[in-house]
Amino acid sequence: MATRRDRQTNNSPMRSPAPSRRYVIRTSGWLFIALTALVGVGAIHSQNNLLFLLLGFCLSAILFSGVVSGAILMNIEVTRHPVGSAQVGEPWTVRYDVHNSARWVPAFALLLREVGVRTPGDVELFPELRASLSHLGPGRRAVATARARPVRRGPVRLSTIEISSGFPFGILRKSVEFAQPAQAVVRPELTPGAAPSEPDAKLAREGAVLSPDRRAAAGEFFGLREYVPGDAPRLVAWKATARLGEPVTRQLVEPPTHRVVLELRAVPRGVAVDPGAEAEIACVAGAAAGAIDHGWAVGLRAPAFNIGVEPAAGRAQLAAVLDLLGGLDLTTRPSAKVTEAAA
Repeated sequence: MATRRDRQTNNSPMRSPAPSRRYVIRTSGWLFIALTALVGVGAIHSQNNLLFLLLGFCLSAILFSGVVSGAILMNIEVTRHPVGSAQVGEPWTVRYDVHNSARWVPAFALLLREVGVRTPGDVELFPELRASLSHLGPGRRAVATARARPVRRGPVRLSTIEISSGFPFGILRKSVEFAQPAQAVVRPELTPGAAPSEPDAKLAREGAVLSPDRRAAAGEFFGLREYVPGDAPRLVAWKATARLGEPVTRQLVEPPTHRVVLELRAVPRGVAVDPGAEAEIACVAGAAAGAIDHGWAVGLRAPAFNIGVEPAAGRAQLAAVLDLLGGLDLTTRPSAKVTEAAA
C-alpha cells in the first residue's frame, strides 16, 4: 500500500508534521526591552508606584507579545497551491491557502514568505515571494497571494514556507515554518523580432506536410468518407448521402503545415550566468513563439544538453518548448562526447 509520502508529487504540498516556532527580536524590540530595564531600575531605586505600574505594563506587553501571541501561530496551517511556470518580465503569482484551526482566537498581521529557494548557482531569478493577511478569524480559511516579476530564467526549487507575525506590539516576531517542496520553471525572455527565417534562430527547415493530394490547393474537395459523429453539418454530402443510403462527409485538402526544428548550440560552461548562452536561448524562444503564431509545427534540439522535442503545433507545444529552455542548467558541464556532438 502506498504511503502518504509516496503519493506526494513535485507540486503537491507536504506539510511538516511538527512545525517549529521561532522568535526574532528586531531593533524596535531591543529598544523596548532596554526601556523596560531602565523603567525597572528607576522603579526599584525610587520606589515610585507609577514607575512600578509602568514596569508592569511593559513586562505584560513583552509576555503577551511573546507567549500568548506566539501560541496563535501554532494553530495556523499553510498549503501552497500548485505552482505554474513563470515568464521573465511577466508577473508571477503564487497562492497559499491559510487556515486558522483555533476555535476562539483570531490571528492578525500574518506575513508569508518563501525561504530556502534554490536556483542554479544560487542566482536570484526573482524578488522574494511575500504575501500577507491582515486578519484571519477562528476556524476560517483565506487565500494569500504573492507576486513577483522574474528577471532571469532558470529552474527553481521551492522548499519552505515561513509564516510570521509581530502582532500586537511588534516587540517579538514569531514565525512558524512548513516544509513544502515544489519545483517551478522561469521561462526565458522572448527576443522580439525573431522570425523563423532568420539564420540567428538556427532553424532547420524540414519541408511542408500536405495531404495525400499535394497537387490540390488547401480547402479543395479531396473525396468522400463515412460520417463520424461530430463532423460539421456543412461538410455532409447530402446528395451522396441520399444516393448511398448512409451519411457521408466531404473530405477537404488540409492546409500545409510547415515544420521547423530549432537547434540550440549553446554549451553549458559551468557558470550560473552566461550572457551569450542566455541571449541565444532567448532568441530560440522568440523564434519558437513566432513560428507557433504562424501555425507552424515547432521542434527543438539541444545537443549539448542531450534533450529535444519532436515538432508539433499549438500553444501547448510552445509551453513545452519554453519550459524545456527555462529548465536548462548552465552550471552543469557536459561530457566531452556531448560537447563534440554539439560542436
